[in-house]
Amino acid sequence: MPSLAKVFGSLFAAVVVSLVFLLWIGWPGFLAVGTGAVFGVAFLIVATALGDDPSAADEAWRAQAADLLGSVAVEAPDDTSAAPDGAGPGPERPP
Repeated sequence: MPSLAKVFGSLFAAVVVSLVFLLWIGWPGFLAVGTGAVFGVAFLIVATALGDDPSAADEAWRAQAADLLGSVAVEAPDDTSAAPDGAGPGPERPP
C-alpha cells in the first residue's frame, strides 16, 4: 500500500493538472478533472513502483535485527573460482 505522503502528492498533482487544464487551457470541467485524475493515478503508480531506497531499508532492517544476526553476519560463499567445465583452477579435490 502506498504511503500517505505518496497519496497526498498524487492528489496535489491531480489538482494542479486539473486546474491548469481548466483555467489556463480552457477545457470543459469534466475533461480537466478526468485528465487530472488520470495523471494523479499515473503519478501514484510510478511513485509506488519506484518505492523507497532498498539499501536504506536493508540498513534499517540490519539495525533493528542485530540480535538475530549475532556478532558477525555470515555471508554466502562466493564460488566463482571454479570453472564450469573443470578446465580451470577450482576447489581442491582430495587425493
